[in-house]
Amino acid sequence: MAEMWVLPAGAPPLNGVEAWVGLMRHVWWLRPLAVVLDLPGIKWLAQAVYRWIARNRYCIAGRCRVLPHQPCDQHRHAAFFELP
Repeated sequence: MAEMWVLPAGAPPLNGVEAWVGLMRHVWWLRPLAVVLDLPGIKWLAQAVYRWIARNRYCIAGRCRVLPHQPCDQHRHAAFFELP
């Protein structure tokens, strides 16, 4: 799981920046940011930044990366949120 996924009820799954935009639309004071992030040029840039951060999240946090030979199930967890 390289990206965050949101599973809205009755809608297709959202991942990456789309997931953030979907969540921001449900918080009144974040709606303007959701509109900006949903613009075509901004969305492309935001997705590139999101993927870079997702790839380097362990380095950014100062932790070691999970080694490829270790089972990933022990190091991953998921949280599921249901949107109204």
